Amino acid sequence: MKKKYLLIVIGLFVVAFVFSKITGGIIQSNTPVFVKEKLTELKENVTLMDSIGGFKNFECRFNSNQYKNESKLEYSITIEGSERSLFYEGIQVKQQDGKWVLLDSKINIE
Repeated sequence: MKKKYLLIVIGLFVVAFVFSKITGGIIQSNTPVFVKEKLTELKENVTLMDSIGGFKNFECRFNSNQYKNESKLEYSITIEGSERSLFYEGIQVKQQDGKWVLLDSKINIE
């Protein structure tokens, strides 16, 4: 009887793990490259990370329809630290050659 419950628990764990990997991959593939690059840049900035108590968690926000259909995209990245949070807001514009360039940005730490 205990073996049966153990197999069920292991099976549920495997299904949950696979589901999280698939959905995480889909989310990552739909995120603009420049947003991922900015997140990496912010995380690697030791001074910024020290000012918020180190990296704990992050959230990126952007409108995927705006990204696909328009030439301007406003996005935000929030990085939570153990003491404070960092808020980054950026505006990217698409050039005629299809490349996105940074138009404006600001960082706020609270």
